Amino acid sequence: MADIERKVPCTMREEGAKSTAEGADSTPEGTNSTTEGSVDFLTLIQSLKVTKRTGWVRKGISGPESIADHMYRMSIMALISADNEGLDHSRCMKIALAHDMAEALVGDITPHDNVTKEDKEAMERTAMHKITSVLGKKIGDHLWCFGKSTRLEHRPRLSY
Repeated sequence: MADIERKVPCTMREEGAKSTAEGADSTPEGTNSTTEGSVDFLTLIQSLKVTKRTGWVRKGISGPESIADHMYRMSIMALISADNEGLDHSRCMKIALAHDMAEALVGDITPHDNVTKEDKEAMERTAMHKITSVLGKKIGDHLWCFGKSTRLEHRPRLSY
């Protein structure tokens, strides 16, 4: 799984990705996800609200923020960055909300966890496939795009 990630257009998932957890697209392309898919998605990501950030816990910081707290704070930072001309605030907010979603399934892996960067990325990629697959093709692909956009070394235009 530590193979080099292929560059694909943002609107396409990587080869082999499924559109639903069962592997078949339950909604026609171009339609919204089903209510059931939305509930499944919300159930998958609910752990982000209670999972504390690993680095904060390891440092013994009282009242450590959760992963969801972090994602929310990052989206607010994007929202109030109005002074930066040329910045796509909506896109930045979506990236901030999606950038740690995979941690709902893999946890908050830090450099101190003895997990290679390649293994961490593979684990997060698999988790994002699972998370986005329950939403149907259109919304799942849209969310997949923003989750993948978080690797600044692969998308330098995102750093400002």
